[in-house]
Amino acid sequence: MAVAIVGAAFAAIAYFFTGNESAPKEAAEEIFDDFDALDDEPEEIAAVREHLLGKRELNQVFFKSFGLEGPFIYSRLQAIGWCRSMLPVIEKLYTTEEDRCAAVNRHLEFFNSNPEFSTAIMGISASMEEQNSVDPDFDTASINSVKAGLMGPVAGIGDSFWWGIVKTVASGIGCQFAMQGSILGPILFLLVFNIPHWVIRYILTFKGYELGGRVLESMAENNIIEKISLCAGILGMMVIGAMTCSMISVTTPLVFNMANGVTLTLQETLDEILPNMLPLASVFIVATLLRRKVKIIPLLFGLLAFGIVFNLLGIIA
Repeated sequence: MAVAIVGAAFAAIAYFFTGNESAPKEAAEEIFDDFDALDDEPEEIAAVREHLLGKRELNQVFFKSFGLEGPFIYSRLQAIGWCRSMLPVIEKLYTTEEDRCAAVNRHLEFFNSNPEFSTAIMGISASMEEQNSVDPDFDTASINSVKAGLMGPVAGIGDSFWWGIVKTVASGIGCQFAMQGSILGPILFLLVFNIPHWVIRYILTFKGYELGGRVLESMAENNIIEKISLCAGILGMMVIGAMTCSMISVTTPLVFNMANGVTLTLQETLDEILPNMLPLASVFIVATLLRRKVKIIPLLFGLLAFGIVFNLLGIIA
């Protein structure tokens, strides 16, 4: 938590003090003034969009979003479920196999966020895909940049709201009846939790789509998309770095008996040089192998075999 707070502070500094390349440098407060023009989208673009994606496609996105965490994989987490949710949009907007394959590959990139609020990002992505289908100069890389920039904040807000507040309230109401032996206990729990969940998930699908184009246009003018990606990267890297020492456990039990009865415990010596040196070295080794295109499955089995063999040899614990 402390590292996350420090990372958020550095991210805020990077956001407010990173200059705009497309506009003169302005005070941080003036950046937000540009959002006053959110309703200035050209009428001809709005008219075209109205004929591209309709309620039918967005309803399909909404229903498919319930399977976001179904095909969960550790290398890309919710990516397959996300791509499946976006298929109605892709099939509607693109007619050639080349364009559809490119869109599918875009949405198979890593994604992980709060499932209940993720439909807002889906709506924004649908709006961006729609703009990409009518604008040949549209930067497709910005679609994944926006996803990467939003999935962290949405996950933090969504998980806190749904699991920390709504689920707690629903559990409290349900338990009061369940402790009295009433069948209303589980029924009320499911209703109190799921009815707001379904309603908000549905509304966010359409609101994300409606606001997506106008928000993104204003964001692009001030390089806010790039700034969000930069800030998300700063915060994410700091948190992941802090998680290295708390979630990875690699130690060595090696003890060397020196002359004159002196005993050298290797782990204590390494900790004096740099605490958690072995976990950090393990992360660097794995990162290097991933950069060299080593596949995830062989790497996992290799780490498993390495750990078993060296543990049996008494080198690591």
